Amino acid sequence: MSHAGFDQKVREAWNTFCPDSGQWYECLACGRNHANCLHHNFGRGGKPGRRSKAFNSILNSVPINNELCHLPKHSKIKRDKDMLKKVFQIVQQAIRRDEYQMVKRDEEFYKLHEETYKEINCIL
Repeated sequence: MSHAGFDQKVREAWNTFCPDSGQWYECLACGRNHANCLHHNFGRGGKPGRRSKAFNSILNSVPINNELCHLPKHSKIKRDKDMLKKVFQIVQQAIRRDEYQMVKRDEEFYKLHEETYKEINCIL
């Protein structure tokens, strides 16, 4: 899966959420099993060199098919609240199953977008 700037911890976390296959395949844009990259839902957090590490949070990563679902619909899926909610719910389930622990950048990303999370009923 292409990582688009996300570190190995985020990529590996998505794969551990699917212990049977060891690979996350579900595209959160369309639901088909063809995800091949991680998309920054709320952008990369600024200009290169000044980017906030919080934007590389797992909460900002969306497994998606690059060619079919990301590139043709980029402006429509950017800042997509449905995808934000799906990712939040998946990560929260992983936390409850002890498959993931929030790190500083996850907490920072959540705080940056706390109002949006409250709008979609996603409370830490």
